[in-house]
Amino acid sequence: MPCGLGKMTSLQTLSLFVLSNDPPPTTGNIGRLSELNQLNNLRGTLEIKNLVQLGDANSESYAANLKEKQHLELLKLTWNLLGESTRFNPSGSLFLVGGGVGASSKVDNDYETSLEGLKPHQNLKSLLVYGYGGVRFSSWLSSLSNIVYLELKRCTRCKHLPSLSQLHSLESLHLSEMGSLEYISDNDITEEVPASLAASTTFFPSLKSLEIYNCPNLKEWWRRDFVEFNNDNDNAIATAFVSTIEQHHQSLPSFPRLSKLFIQNCPKLTCTPLFPYLEEELYLEDVGLKLVQQTMEAASSLPSSSSSSLSSPLSKLKSMSMQFIEDLEFLPDEWVSNLNSLKSLEISRCPRLKSLSRAVQYLTSLEKLEISHCDEFNPHSDGNDDGMGWKRLNCLHSLTFQDVPKMKSLPKGLQHVTTLQELTISKCPNFMTLPEWTSKLTSLELLEIGACPNLTSLPNGMSGLRSLRKLRIAGCPHLEEKCQEGFGEEWPKITHVPNISNHLVFWEMD
Repeated sequence: MPCGLGKMTSLQTLSLFVLSNDPPPTTGNIGRLSELNQLNNLRGTLEIKNLVQLGDANSESYAANLKEKQHLELLKLTWNLLGESTRFNPSGSLFLVGGGVGASSKVDNDYETSLEGLKPHQNLKSLLVYGYGGVRFSSWLSSLSNIVYLELKRCTRCKHLPSLSQLHSLESLHLSEMGSLEYISDNDITEEVPASLAASTTFFPSLKSLEIYNCPNLKEWWRRDFVEFNNDNDNAIATAFVSTIEQHHQSLPSFPRLSKLFIQNCPKLTCTPLFPYLEEELYLEDVGLKLVQQTMEAASSLPSSSSSSLSSPLSKLKSMSMQFIEDLEFLPDEWVSNLNSLKSLEISRCPRLKSLSRAVQYLTSLEKLEISHCDEFNPHSDGNDDGMGWKRLNCLHSLTFQDVPKMKSLPKGLQHVTTLQELTISKCPNFMTLPEWTSKLTSLELLEIGACPNLTSLPNGMSGLRSLRKLRIAGCPHLEEKCQEGFGEEWPKITHVPNISNHLVFWEMD
């Protein structure tokens, strides 16, 4: 930014302030952070980029005087996002920055000092921090009493955060690409949990949306005092500590207003606060099933006098997606029975999932179901399943099976789902037959069959599907040949369908 900008003291709009990429001795007439010092009428949004190039981290960051900018609503602080790069301190010494594992303690101190000096005014509503390379965040993060949205991204060396649970206005928390993050709170659970029990509404009282992406080393929400154990006695203490927490789920605080939860690529994460009140969406990818089980078991662990509000955890949840859940074999009855408001369920890339035959009876509000990339899934694997559970799916209108190699035919209970409007079967190499009862799906409007090379015929009752408007068959060479217009032996069964195609695009996509 040019020198002299700081003289425009009446300036109200400055959405972007870019620091020079050059080291301080060569910046010449290029403005530094001190240009912001007197611009206290700024309002709306301000993004400061290239913070990695601060000269004297202490004096420069404080010179920005952000704490006096009471009209700002959104502040975005961006450090170098290109990985390791070079920078100079005032004496000309060269350092590596950008979160590299070899970064010096001097650089650590500079990062932390610079962030400390960038403390914003208490009126701030939204804060975004990208590329910060320090190990610790400033304690002022815990004191932003009016903050509504907080996003921390690519802060690759940060190991834990100051406690955020008392941010009474915080509605959305987004953490992503925090490669070194081990704990979200630097408090021990024994420090934070008693406080929440004494005043339950103080634990993230306004949080509605929580998103955690690509934090591969994240272990738990709270830091644990037991870090290393050198003898059997220490191990016994640690085991007792973990057992106490796991056996008393009621001691874990709950998010009282959380409506959306997204957790992706956090394979080591084993413990979070409970989320029984989710209403909108639960998305889990590459995490353990234990996270859900903790919440679902919370109600049964509570004394009857205090369990009324938790009697049906997740009973208001509308959408759930589970991907790369290695330990998911089936949806346990003890908690899937609560999902009576669920409208959309997606299960993908869960290599041990075998069946949903026991679960479907509880999903009475389900409108959309998708099973994909599940190598062991076989709707006929439960020999005792009579298929009657499917009769309770009175709202289901969309069903997809994609890349399910063990599926040879449709689940027999599907014949009772007369509300079904869309059915997709793709990349199922062993799928061999559409059963005759398919004709009972009288509401079916769209049927897509792709990359099922062993499917060679259609049921005789196809002509009875009078609501069918679109039929797509591709990647099924024998069936495609038989469905050729005018002379294919299967053609008479589908002449009533107004739109027939053989495009491959829809199932070639993952």
